[in-house]
Amino acid sequence: MKEACPEMMVGAGTVTETAQIDAAIAAGGQFIVTPGFDVELVAYAQEKNIPIYPGCTTPSDYHAALKFGLEVLKFFPAEQSGGLAKIKAMSAPFPQFKVMPTGGISLKNLADYIASPVIAACGGSYMVTAELIDSQNWKEISRLCQKSRNIVDAVRLGAAVKDIPDTALSSEASALKHSVEDDYNMVTLPEVEKLAGGDGSGGIQR
Repeated sequence: MKEACPEMMVGAGTVTETAQIDAAIAAGGQFIVTPGFDVELVAYAQEKNIPIYPGCTTPSDYHAALKFGLEVLKFFPAEQSGGLAKIKAMSAPFPQFKVMPTGGISLKNLADYIASPVIAACGGSYMVTAELIDSQNWKEISRLCQKSRNIVDAVRLGAAVKDIPDTALSSEASALKHSVEDDYNMVTLPEVEKLAGGDGSGGIQR
């Protein structure tokens, strides 16, 4: 995968043994994701100088992650463990962590998760189900991936400009701002930036 798409950041998930970390590194992996918090795996990944995102859902998990100096955690299985409500509750005593929820994420709840400042990213398999892969339905996989990207872009755009008065935006940017509030899947961020501008002419500034 890394050879075929060198521009992508590629990692290994569902890692449960140190040997898998070695294999991932040898294959060009750039990060490790584990289903739970395993002290040995976290220590080994740090020894190998590769980022690791362990699965954490309890205060004890968060405490352990704190001792290792981690900043981003996997929250798994997200929906089955309490979803966004629990993630927000956990962030009260542990505000230093960002979270990547996986498990039960779908197009129906992706926007809700991404809109939370606690969320660093979301993981999902709904766009690459076994059925789609077995049938080689690459068109549908691409459509679901693009729709997911559109949702993320739209939500983050809304968060970026929601407090900016319309008078500070170009007419195109203002129109897009309000459209995004109504429809998460209206437009992608690059399209918004192209229309809004970023050259000091009243468009969105980054």
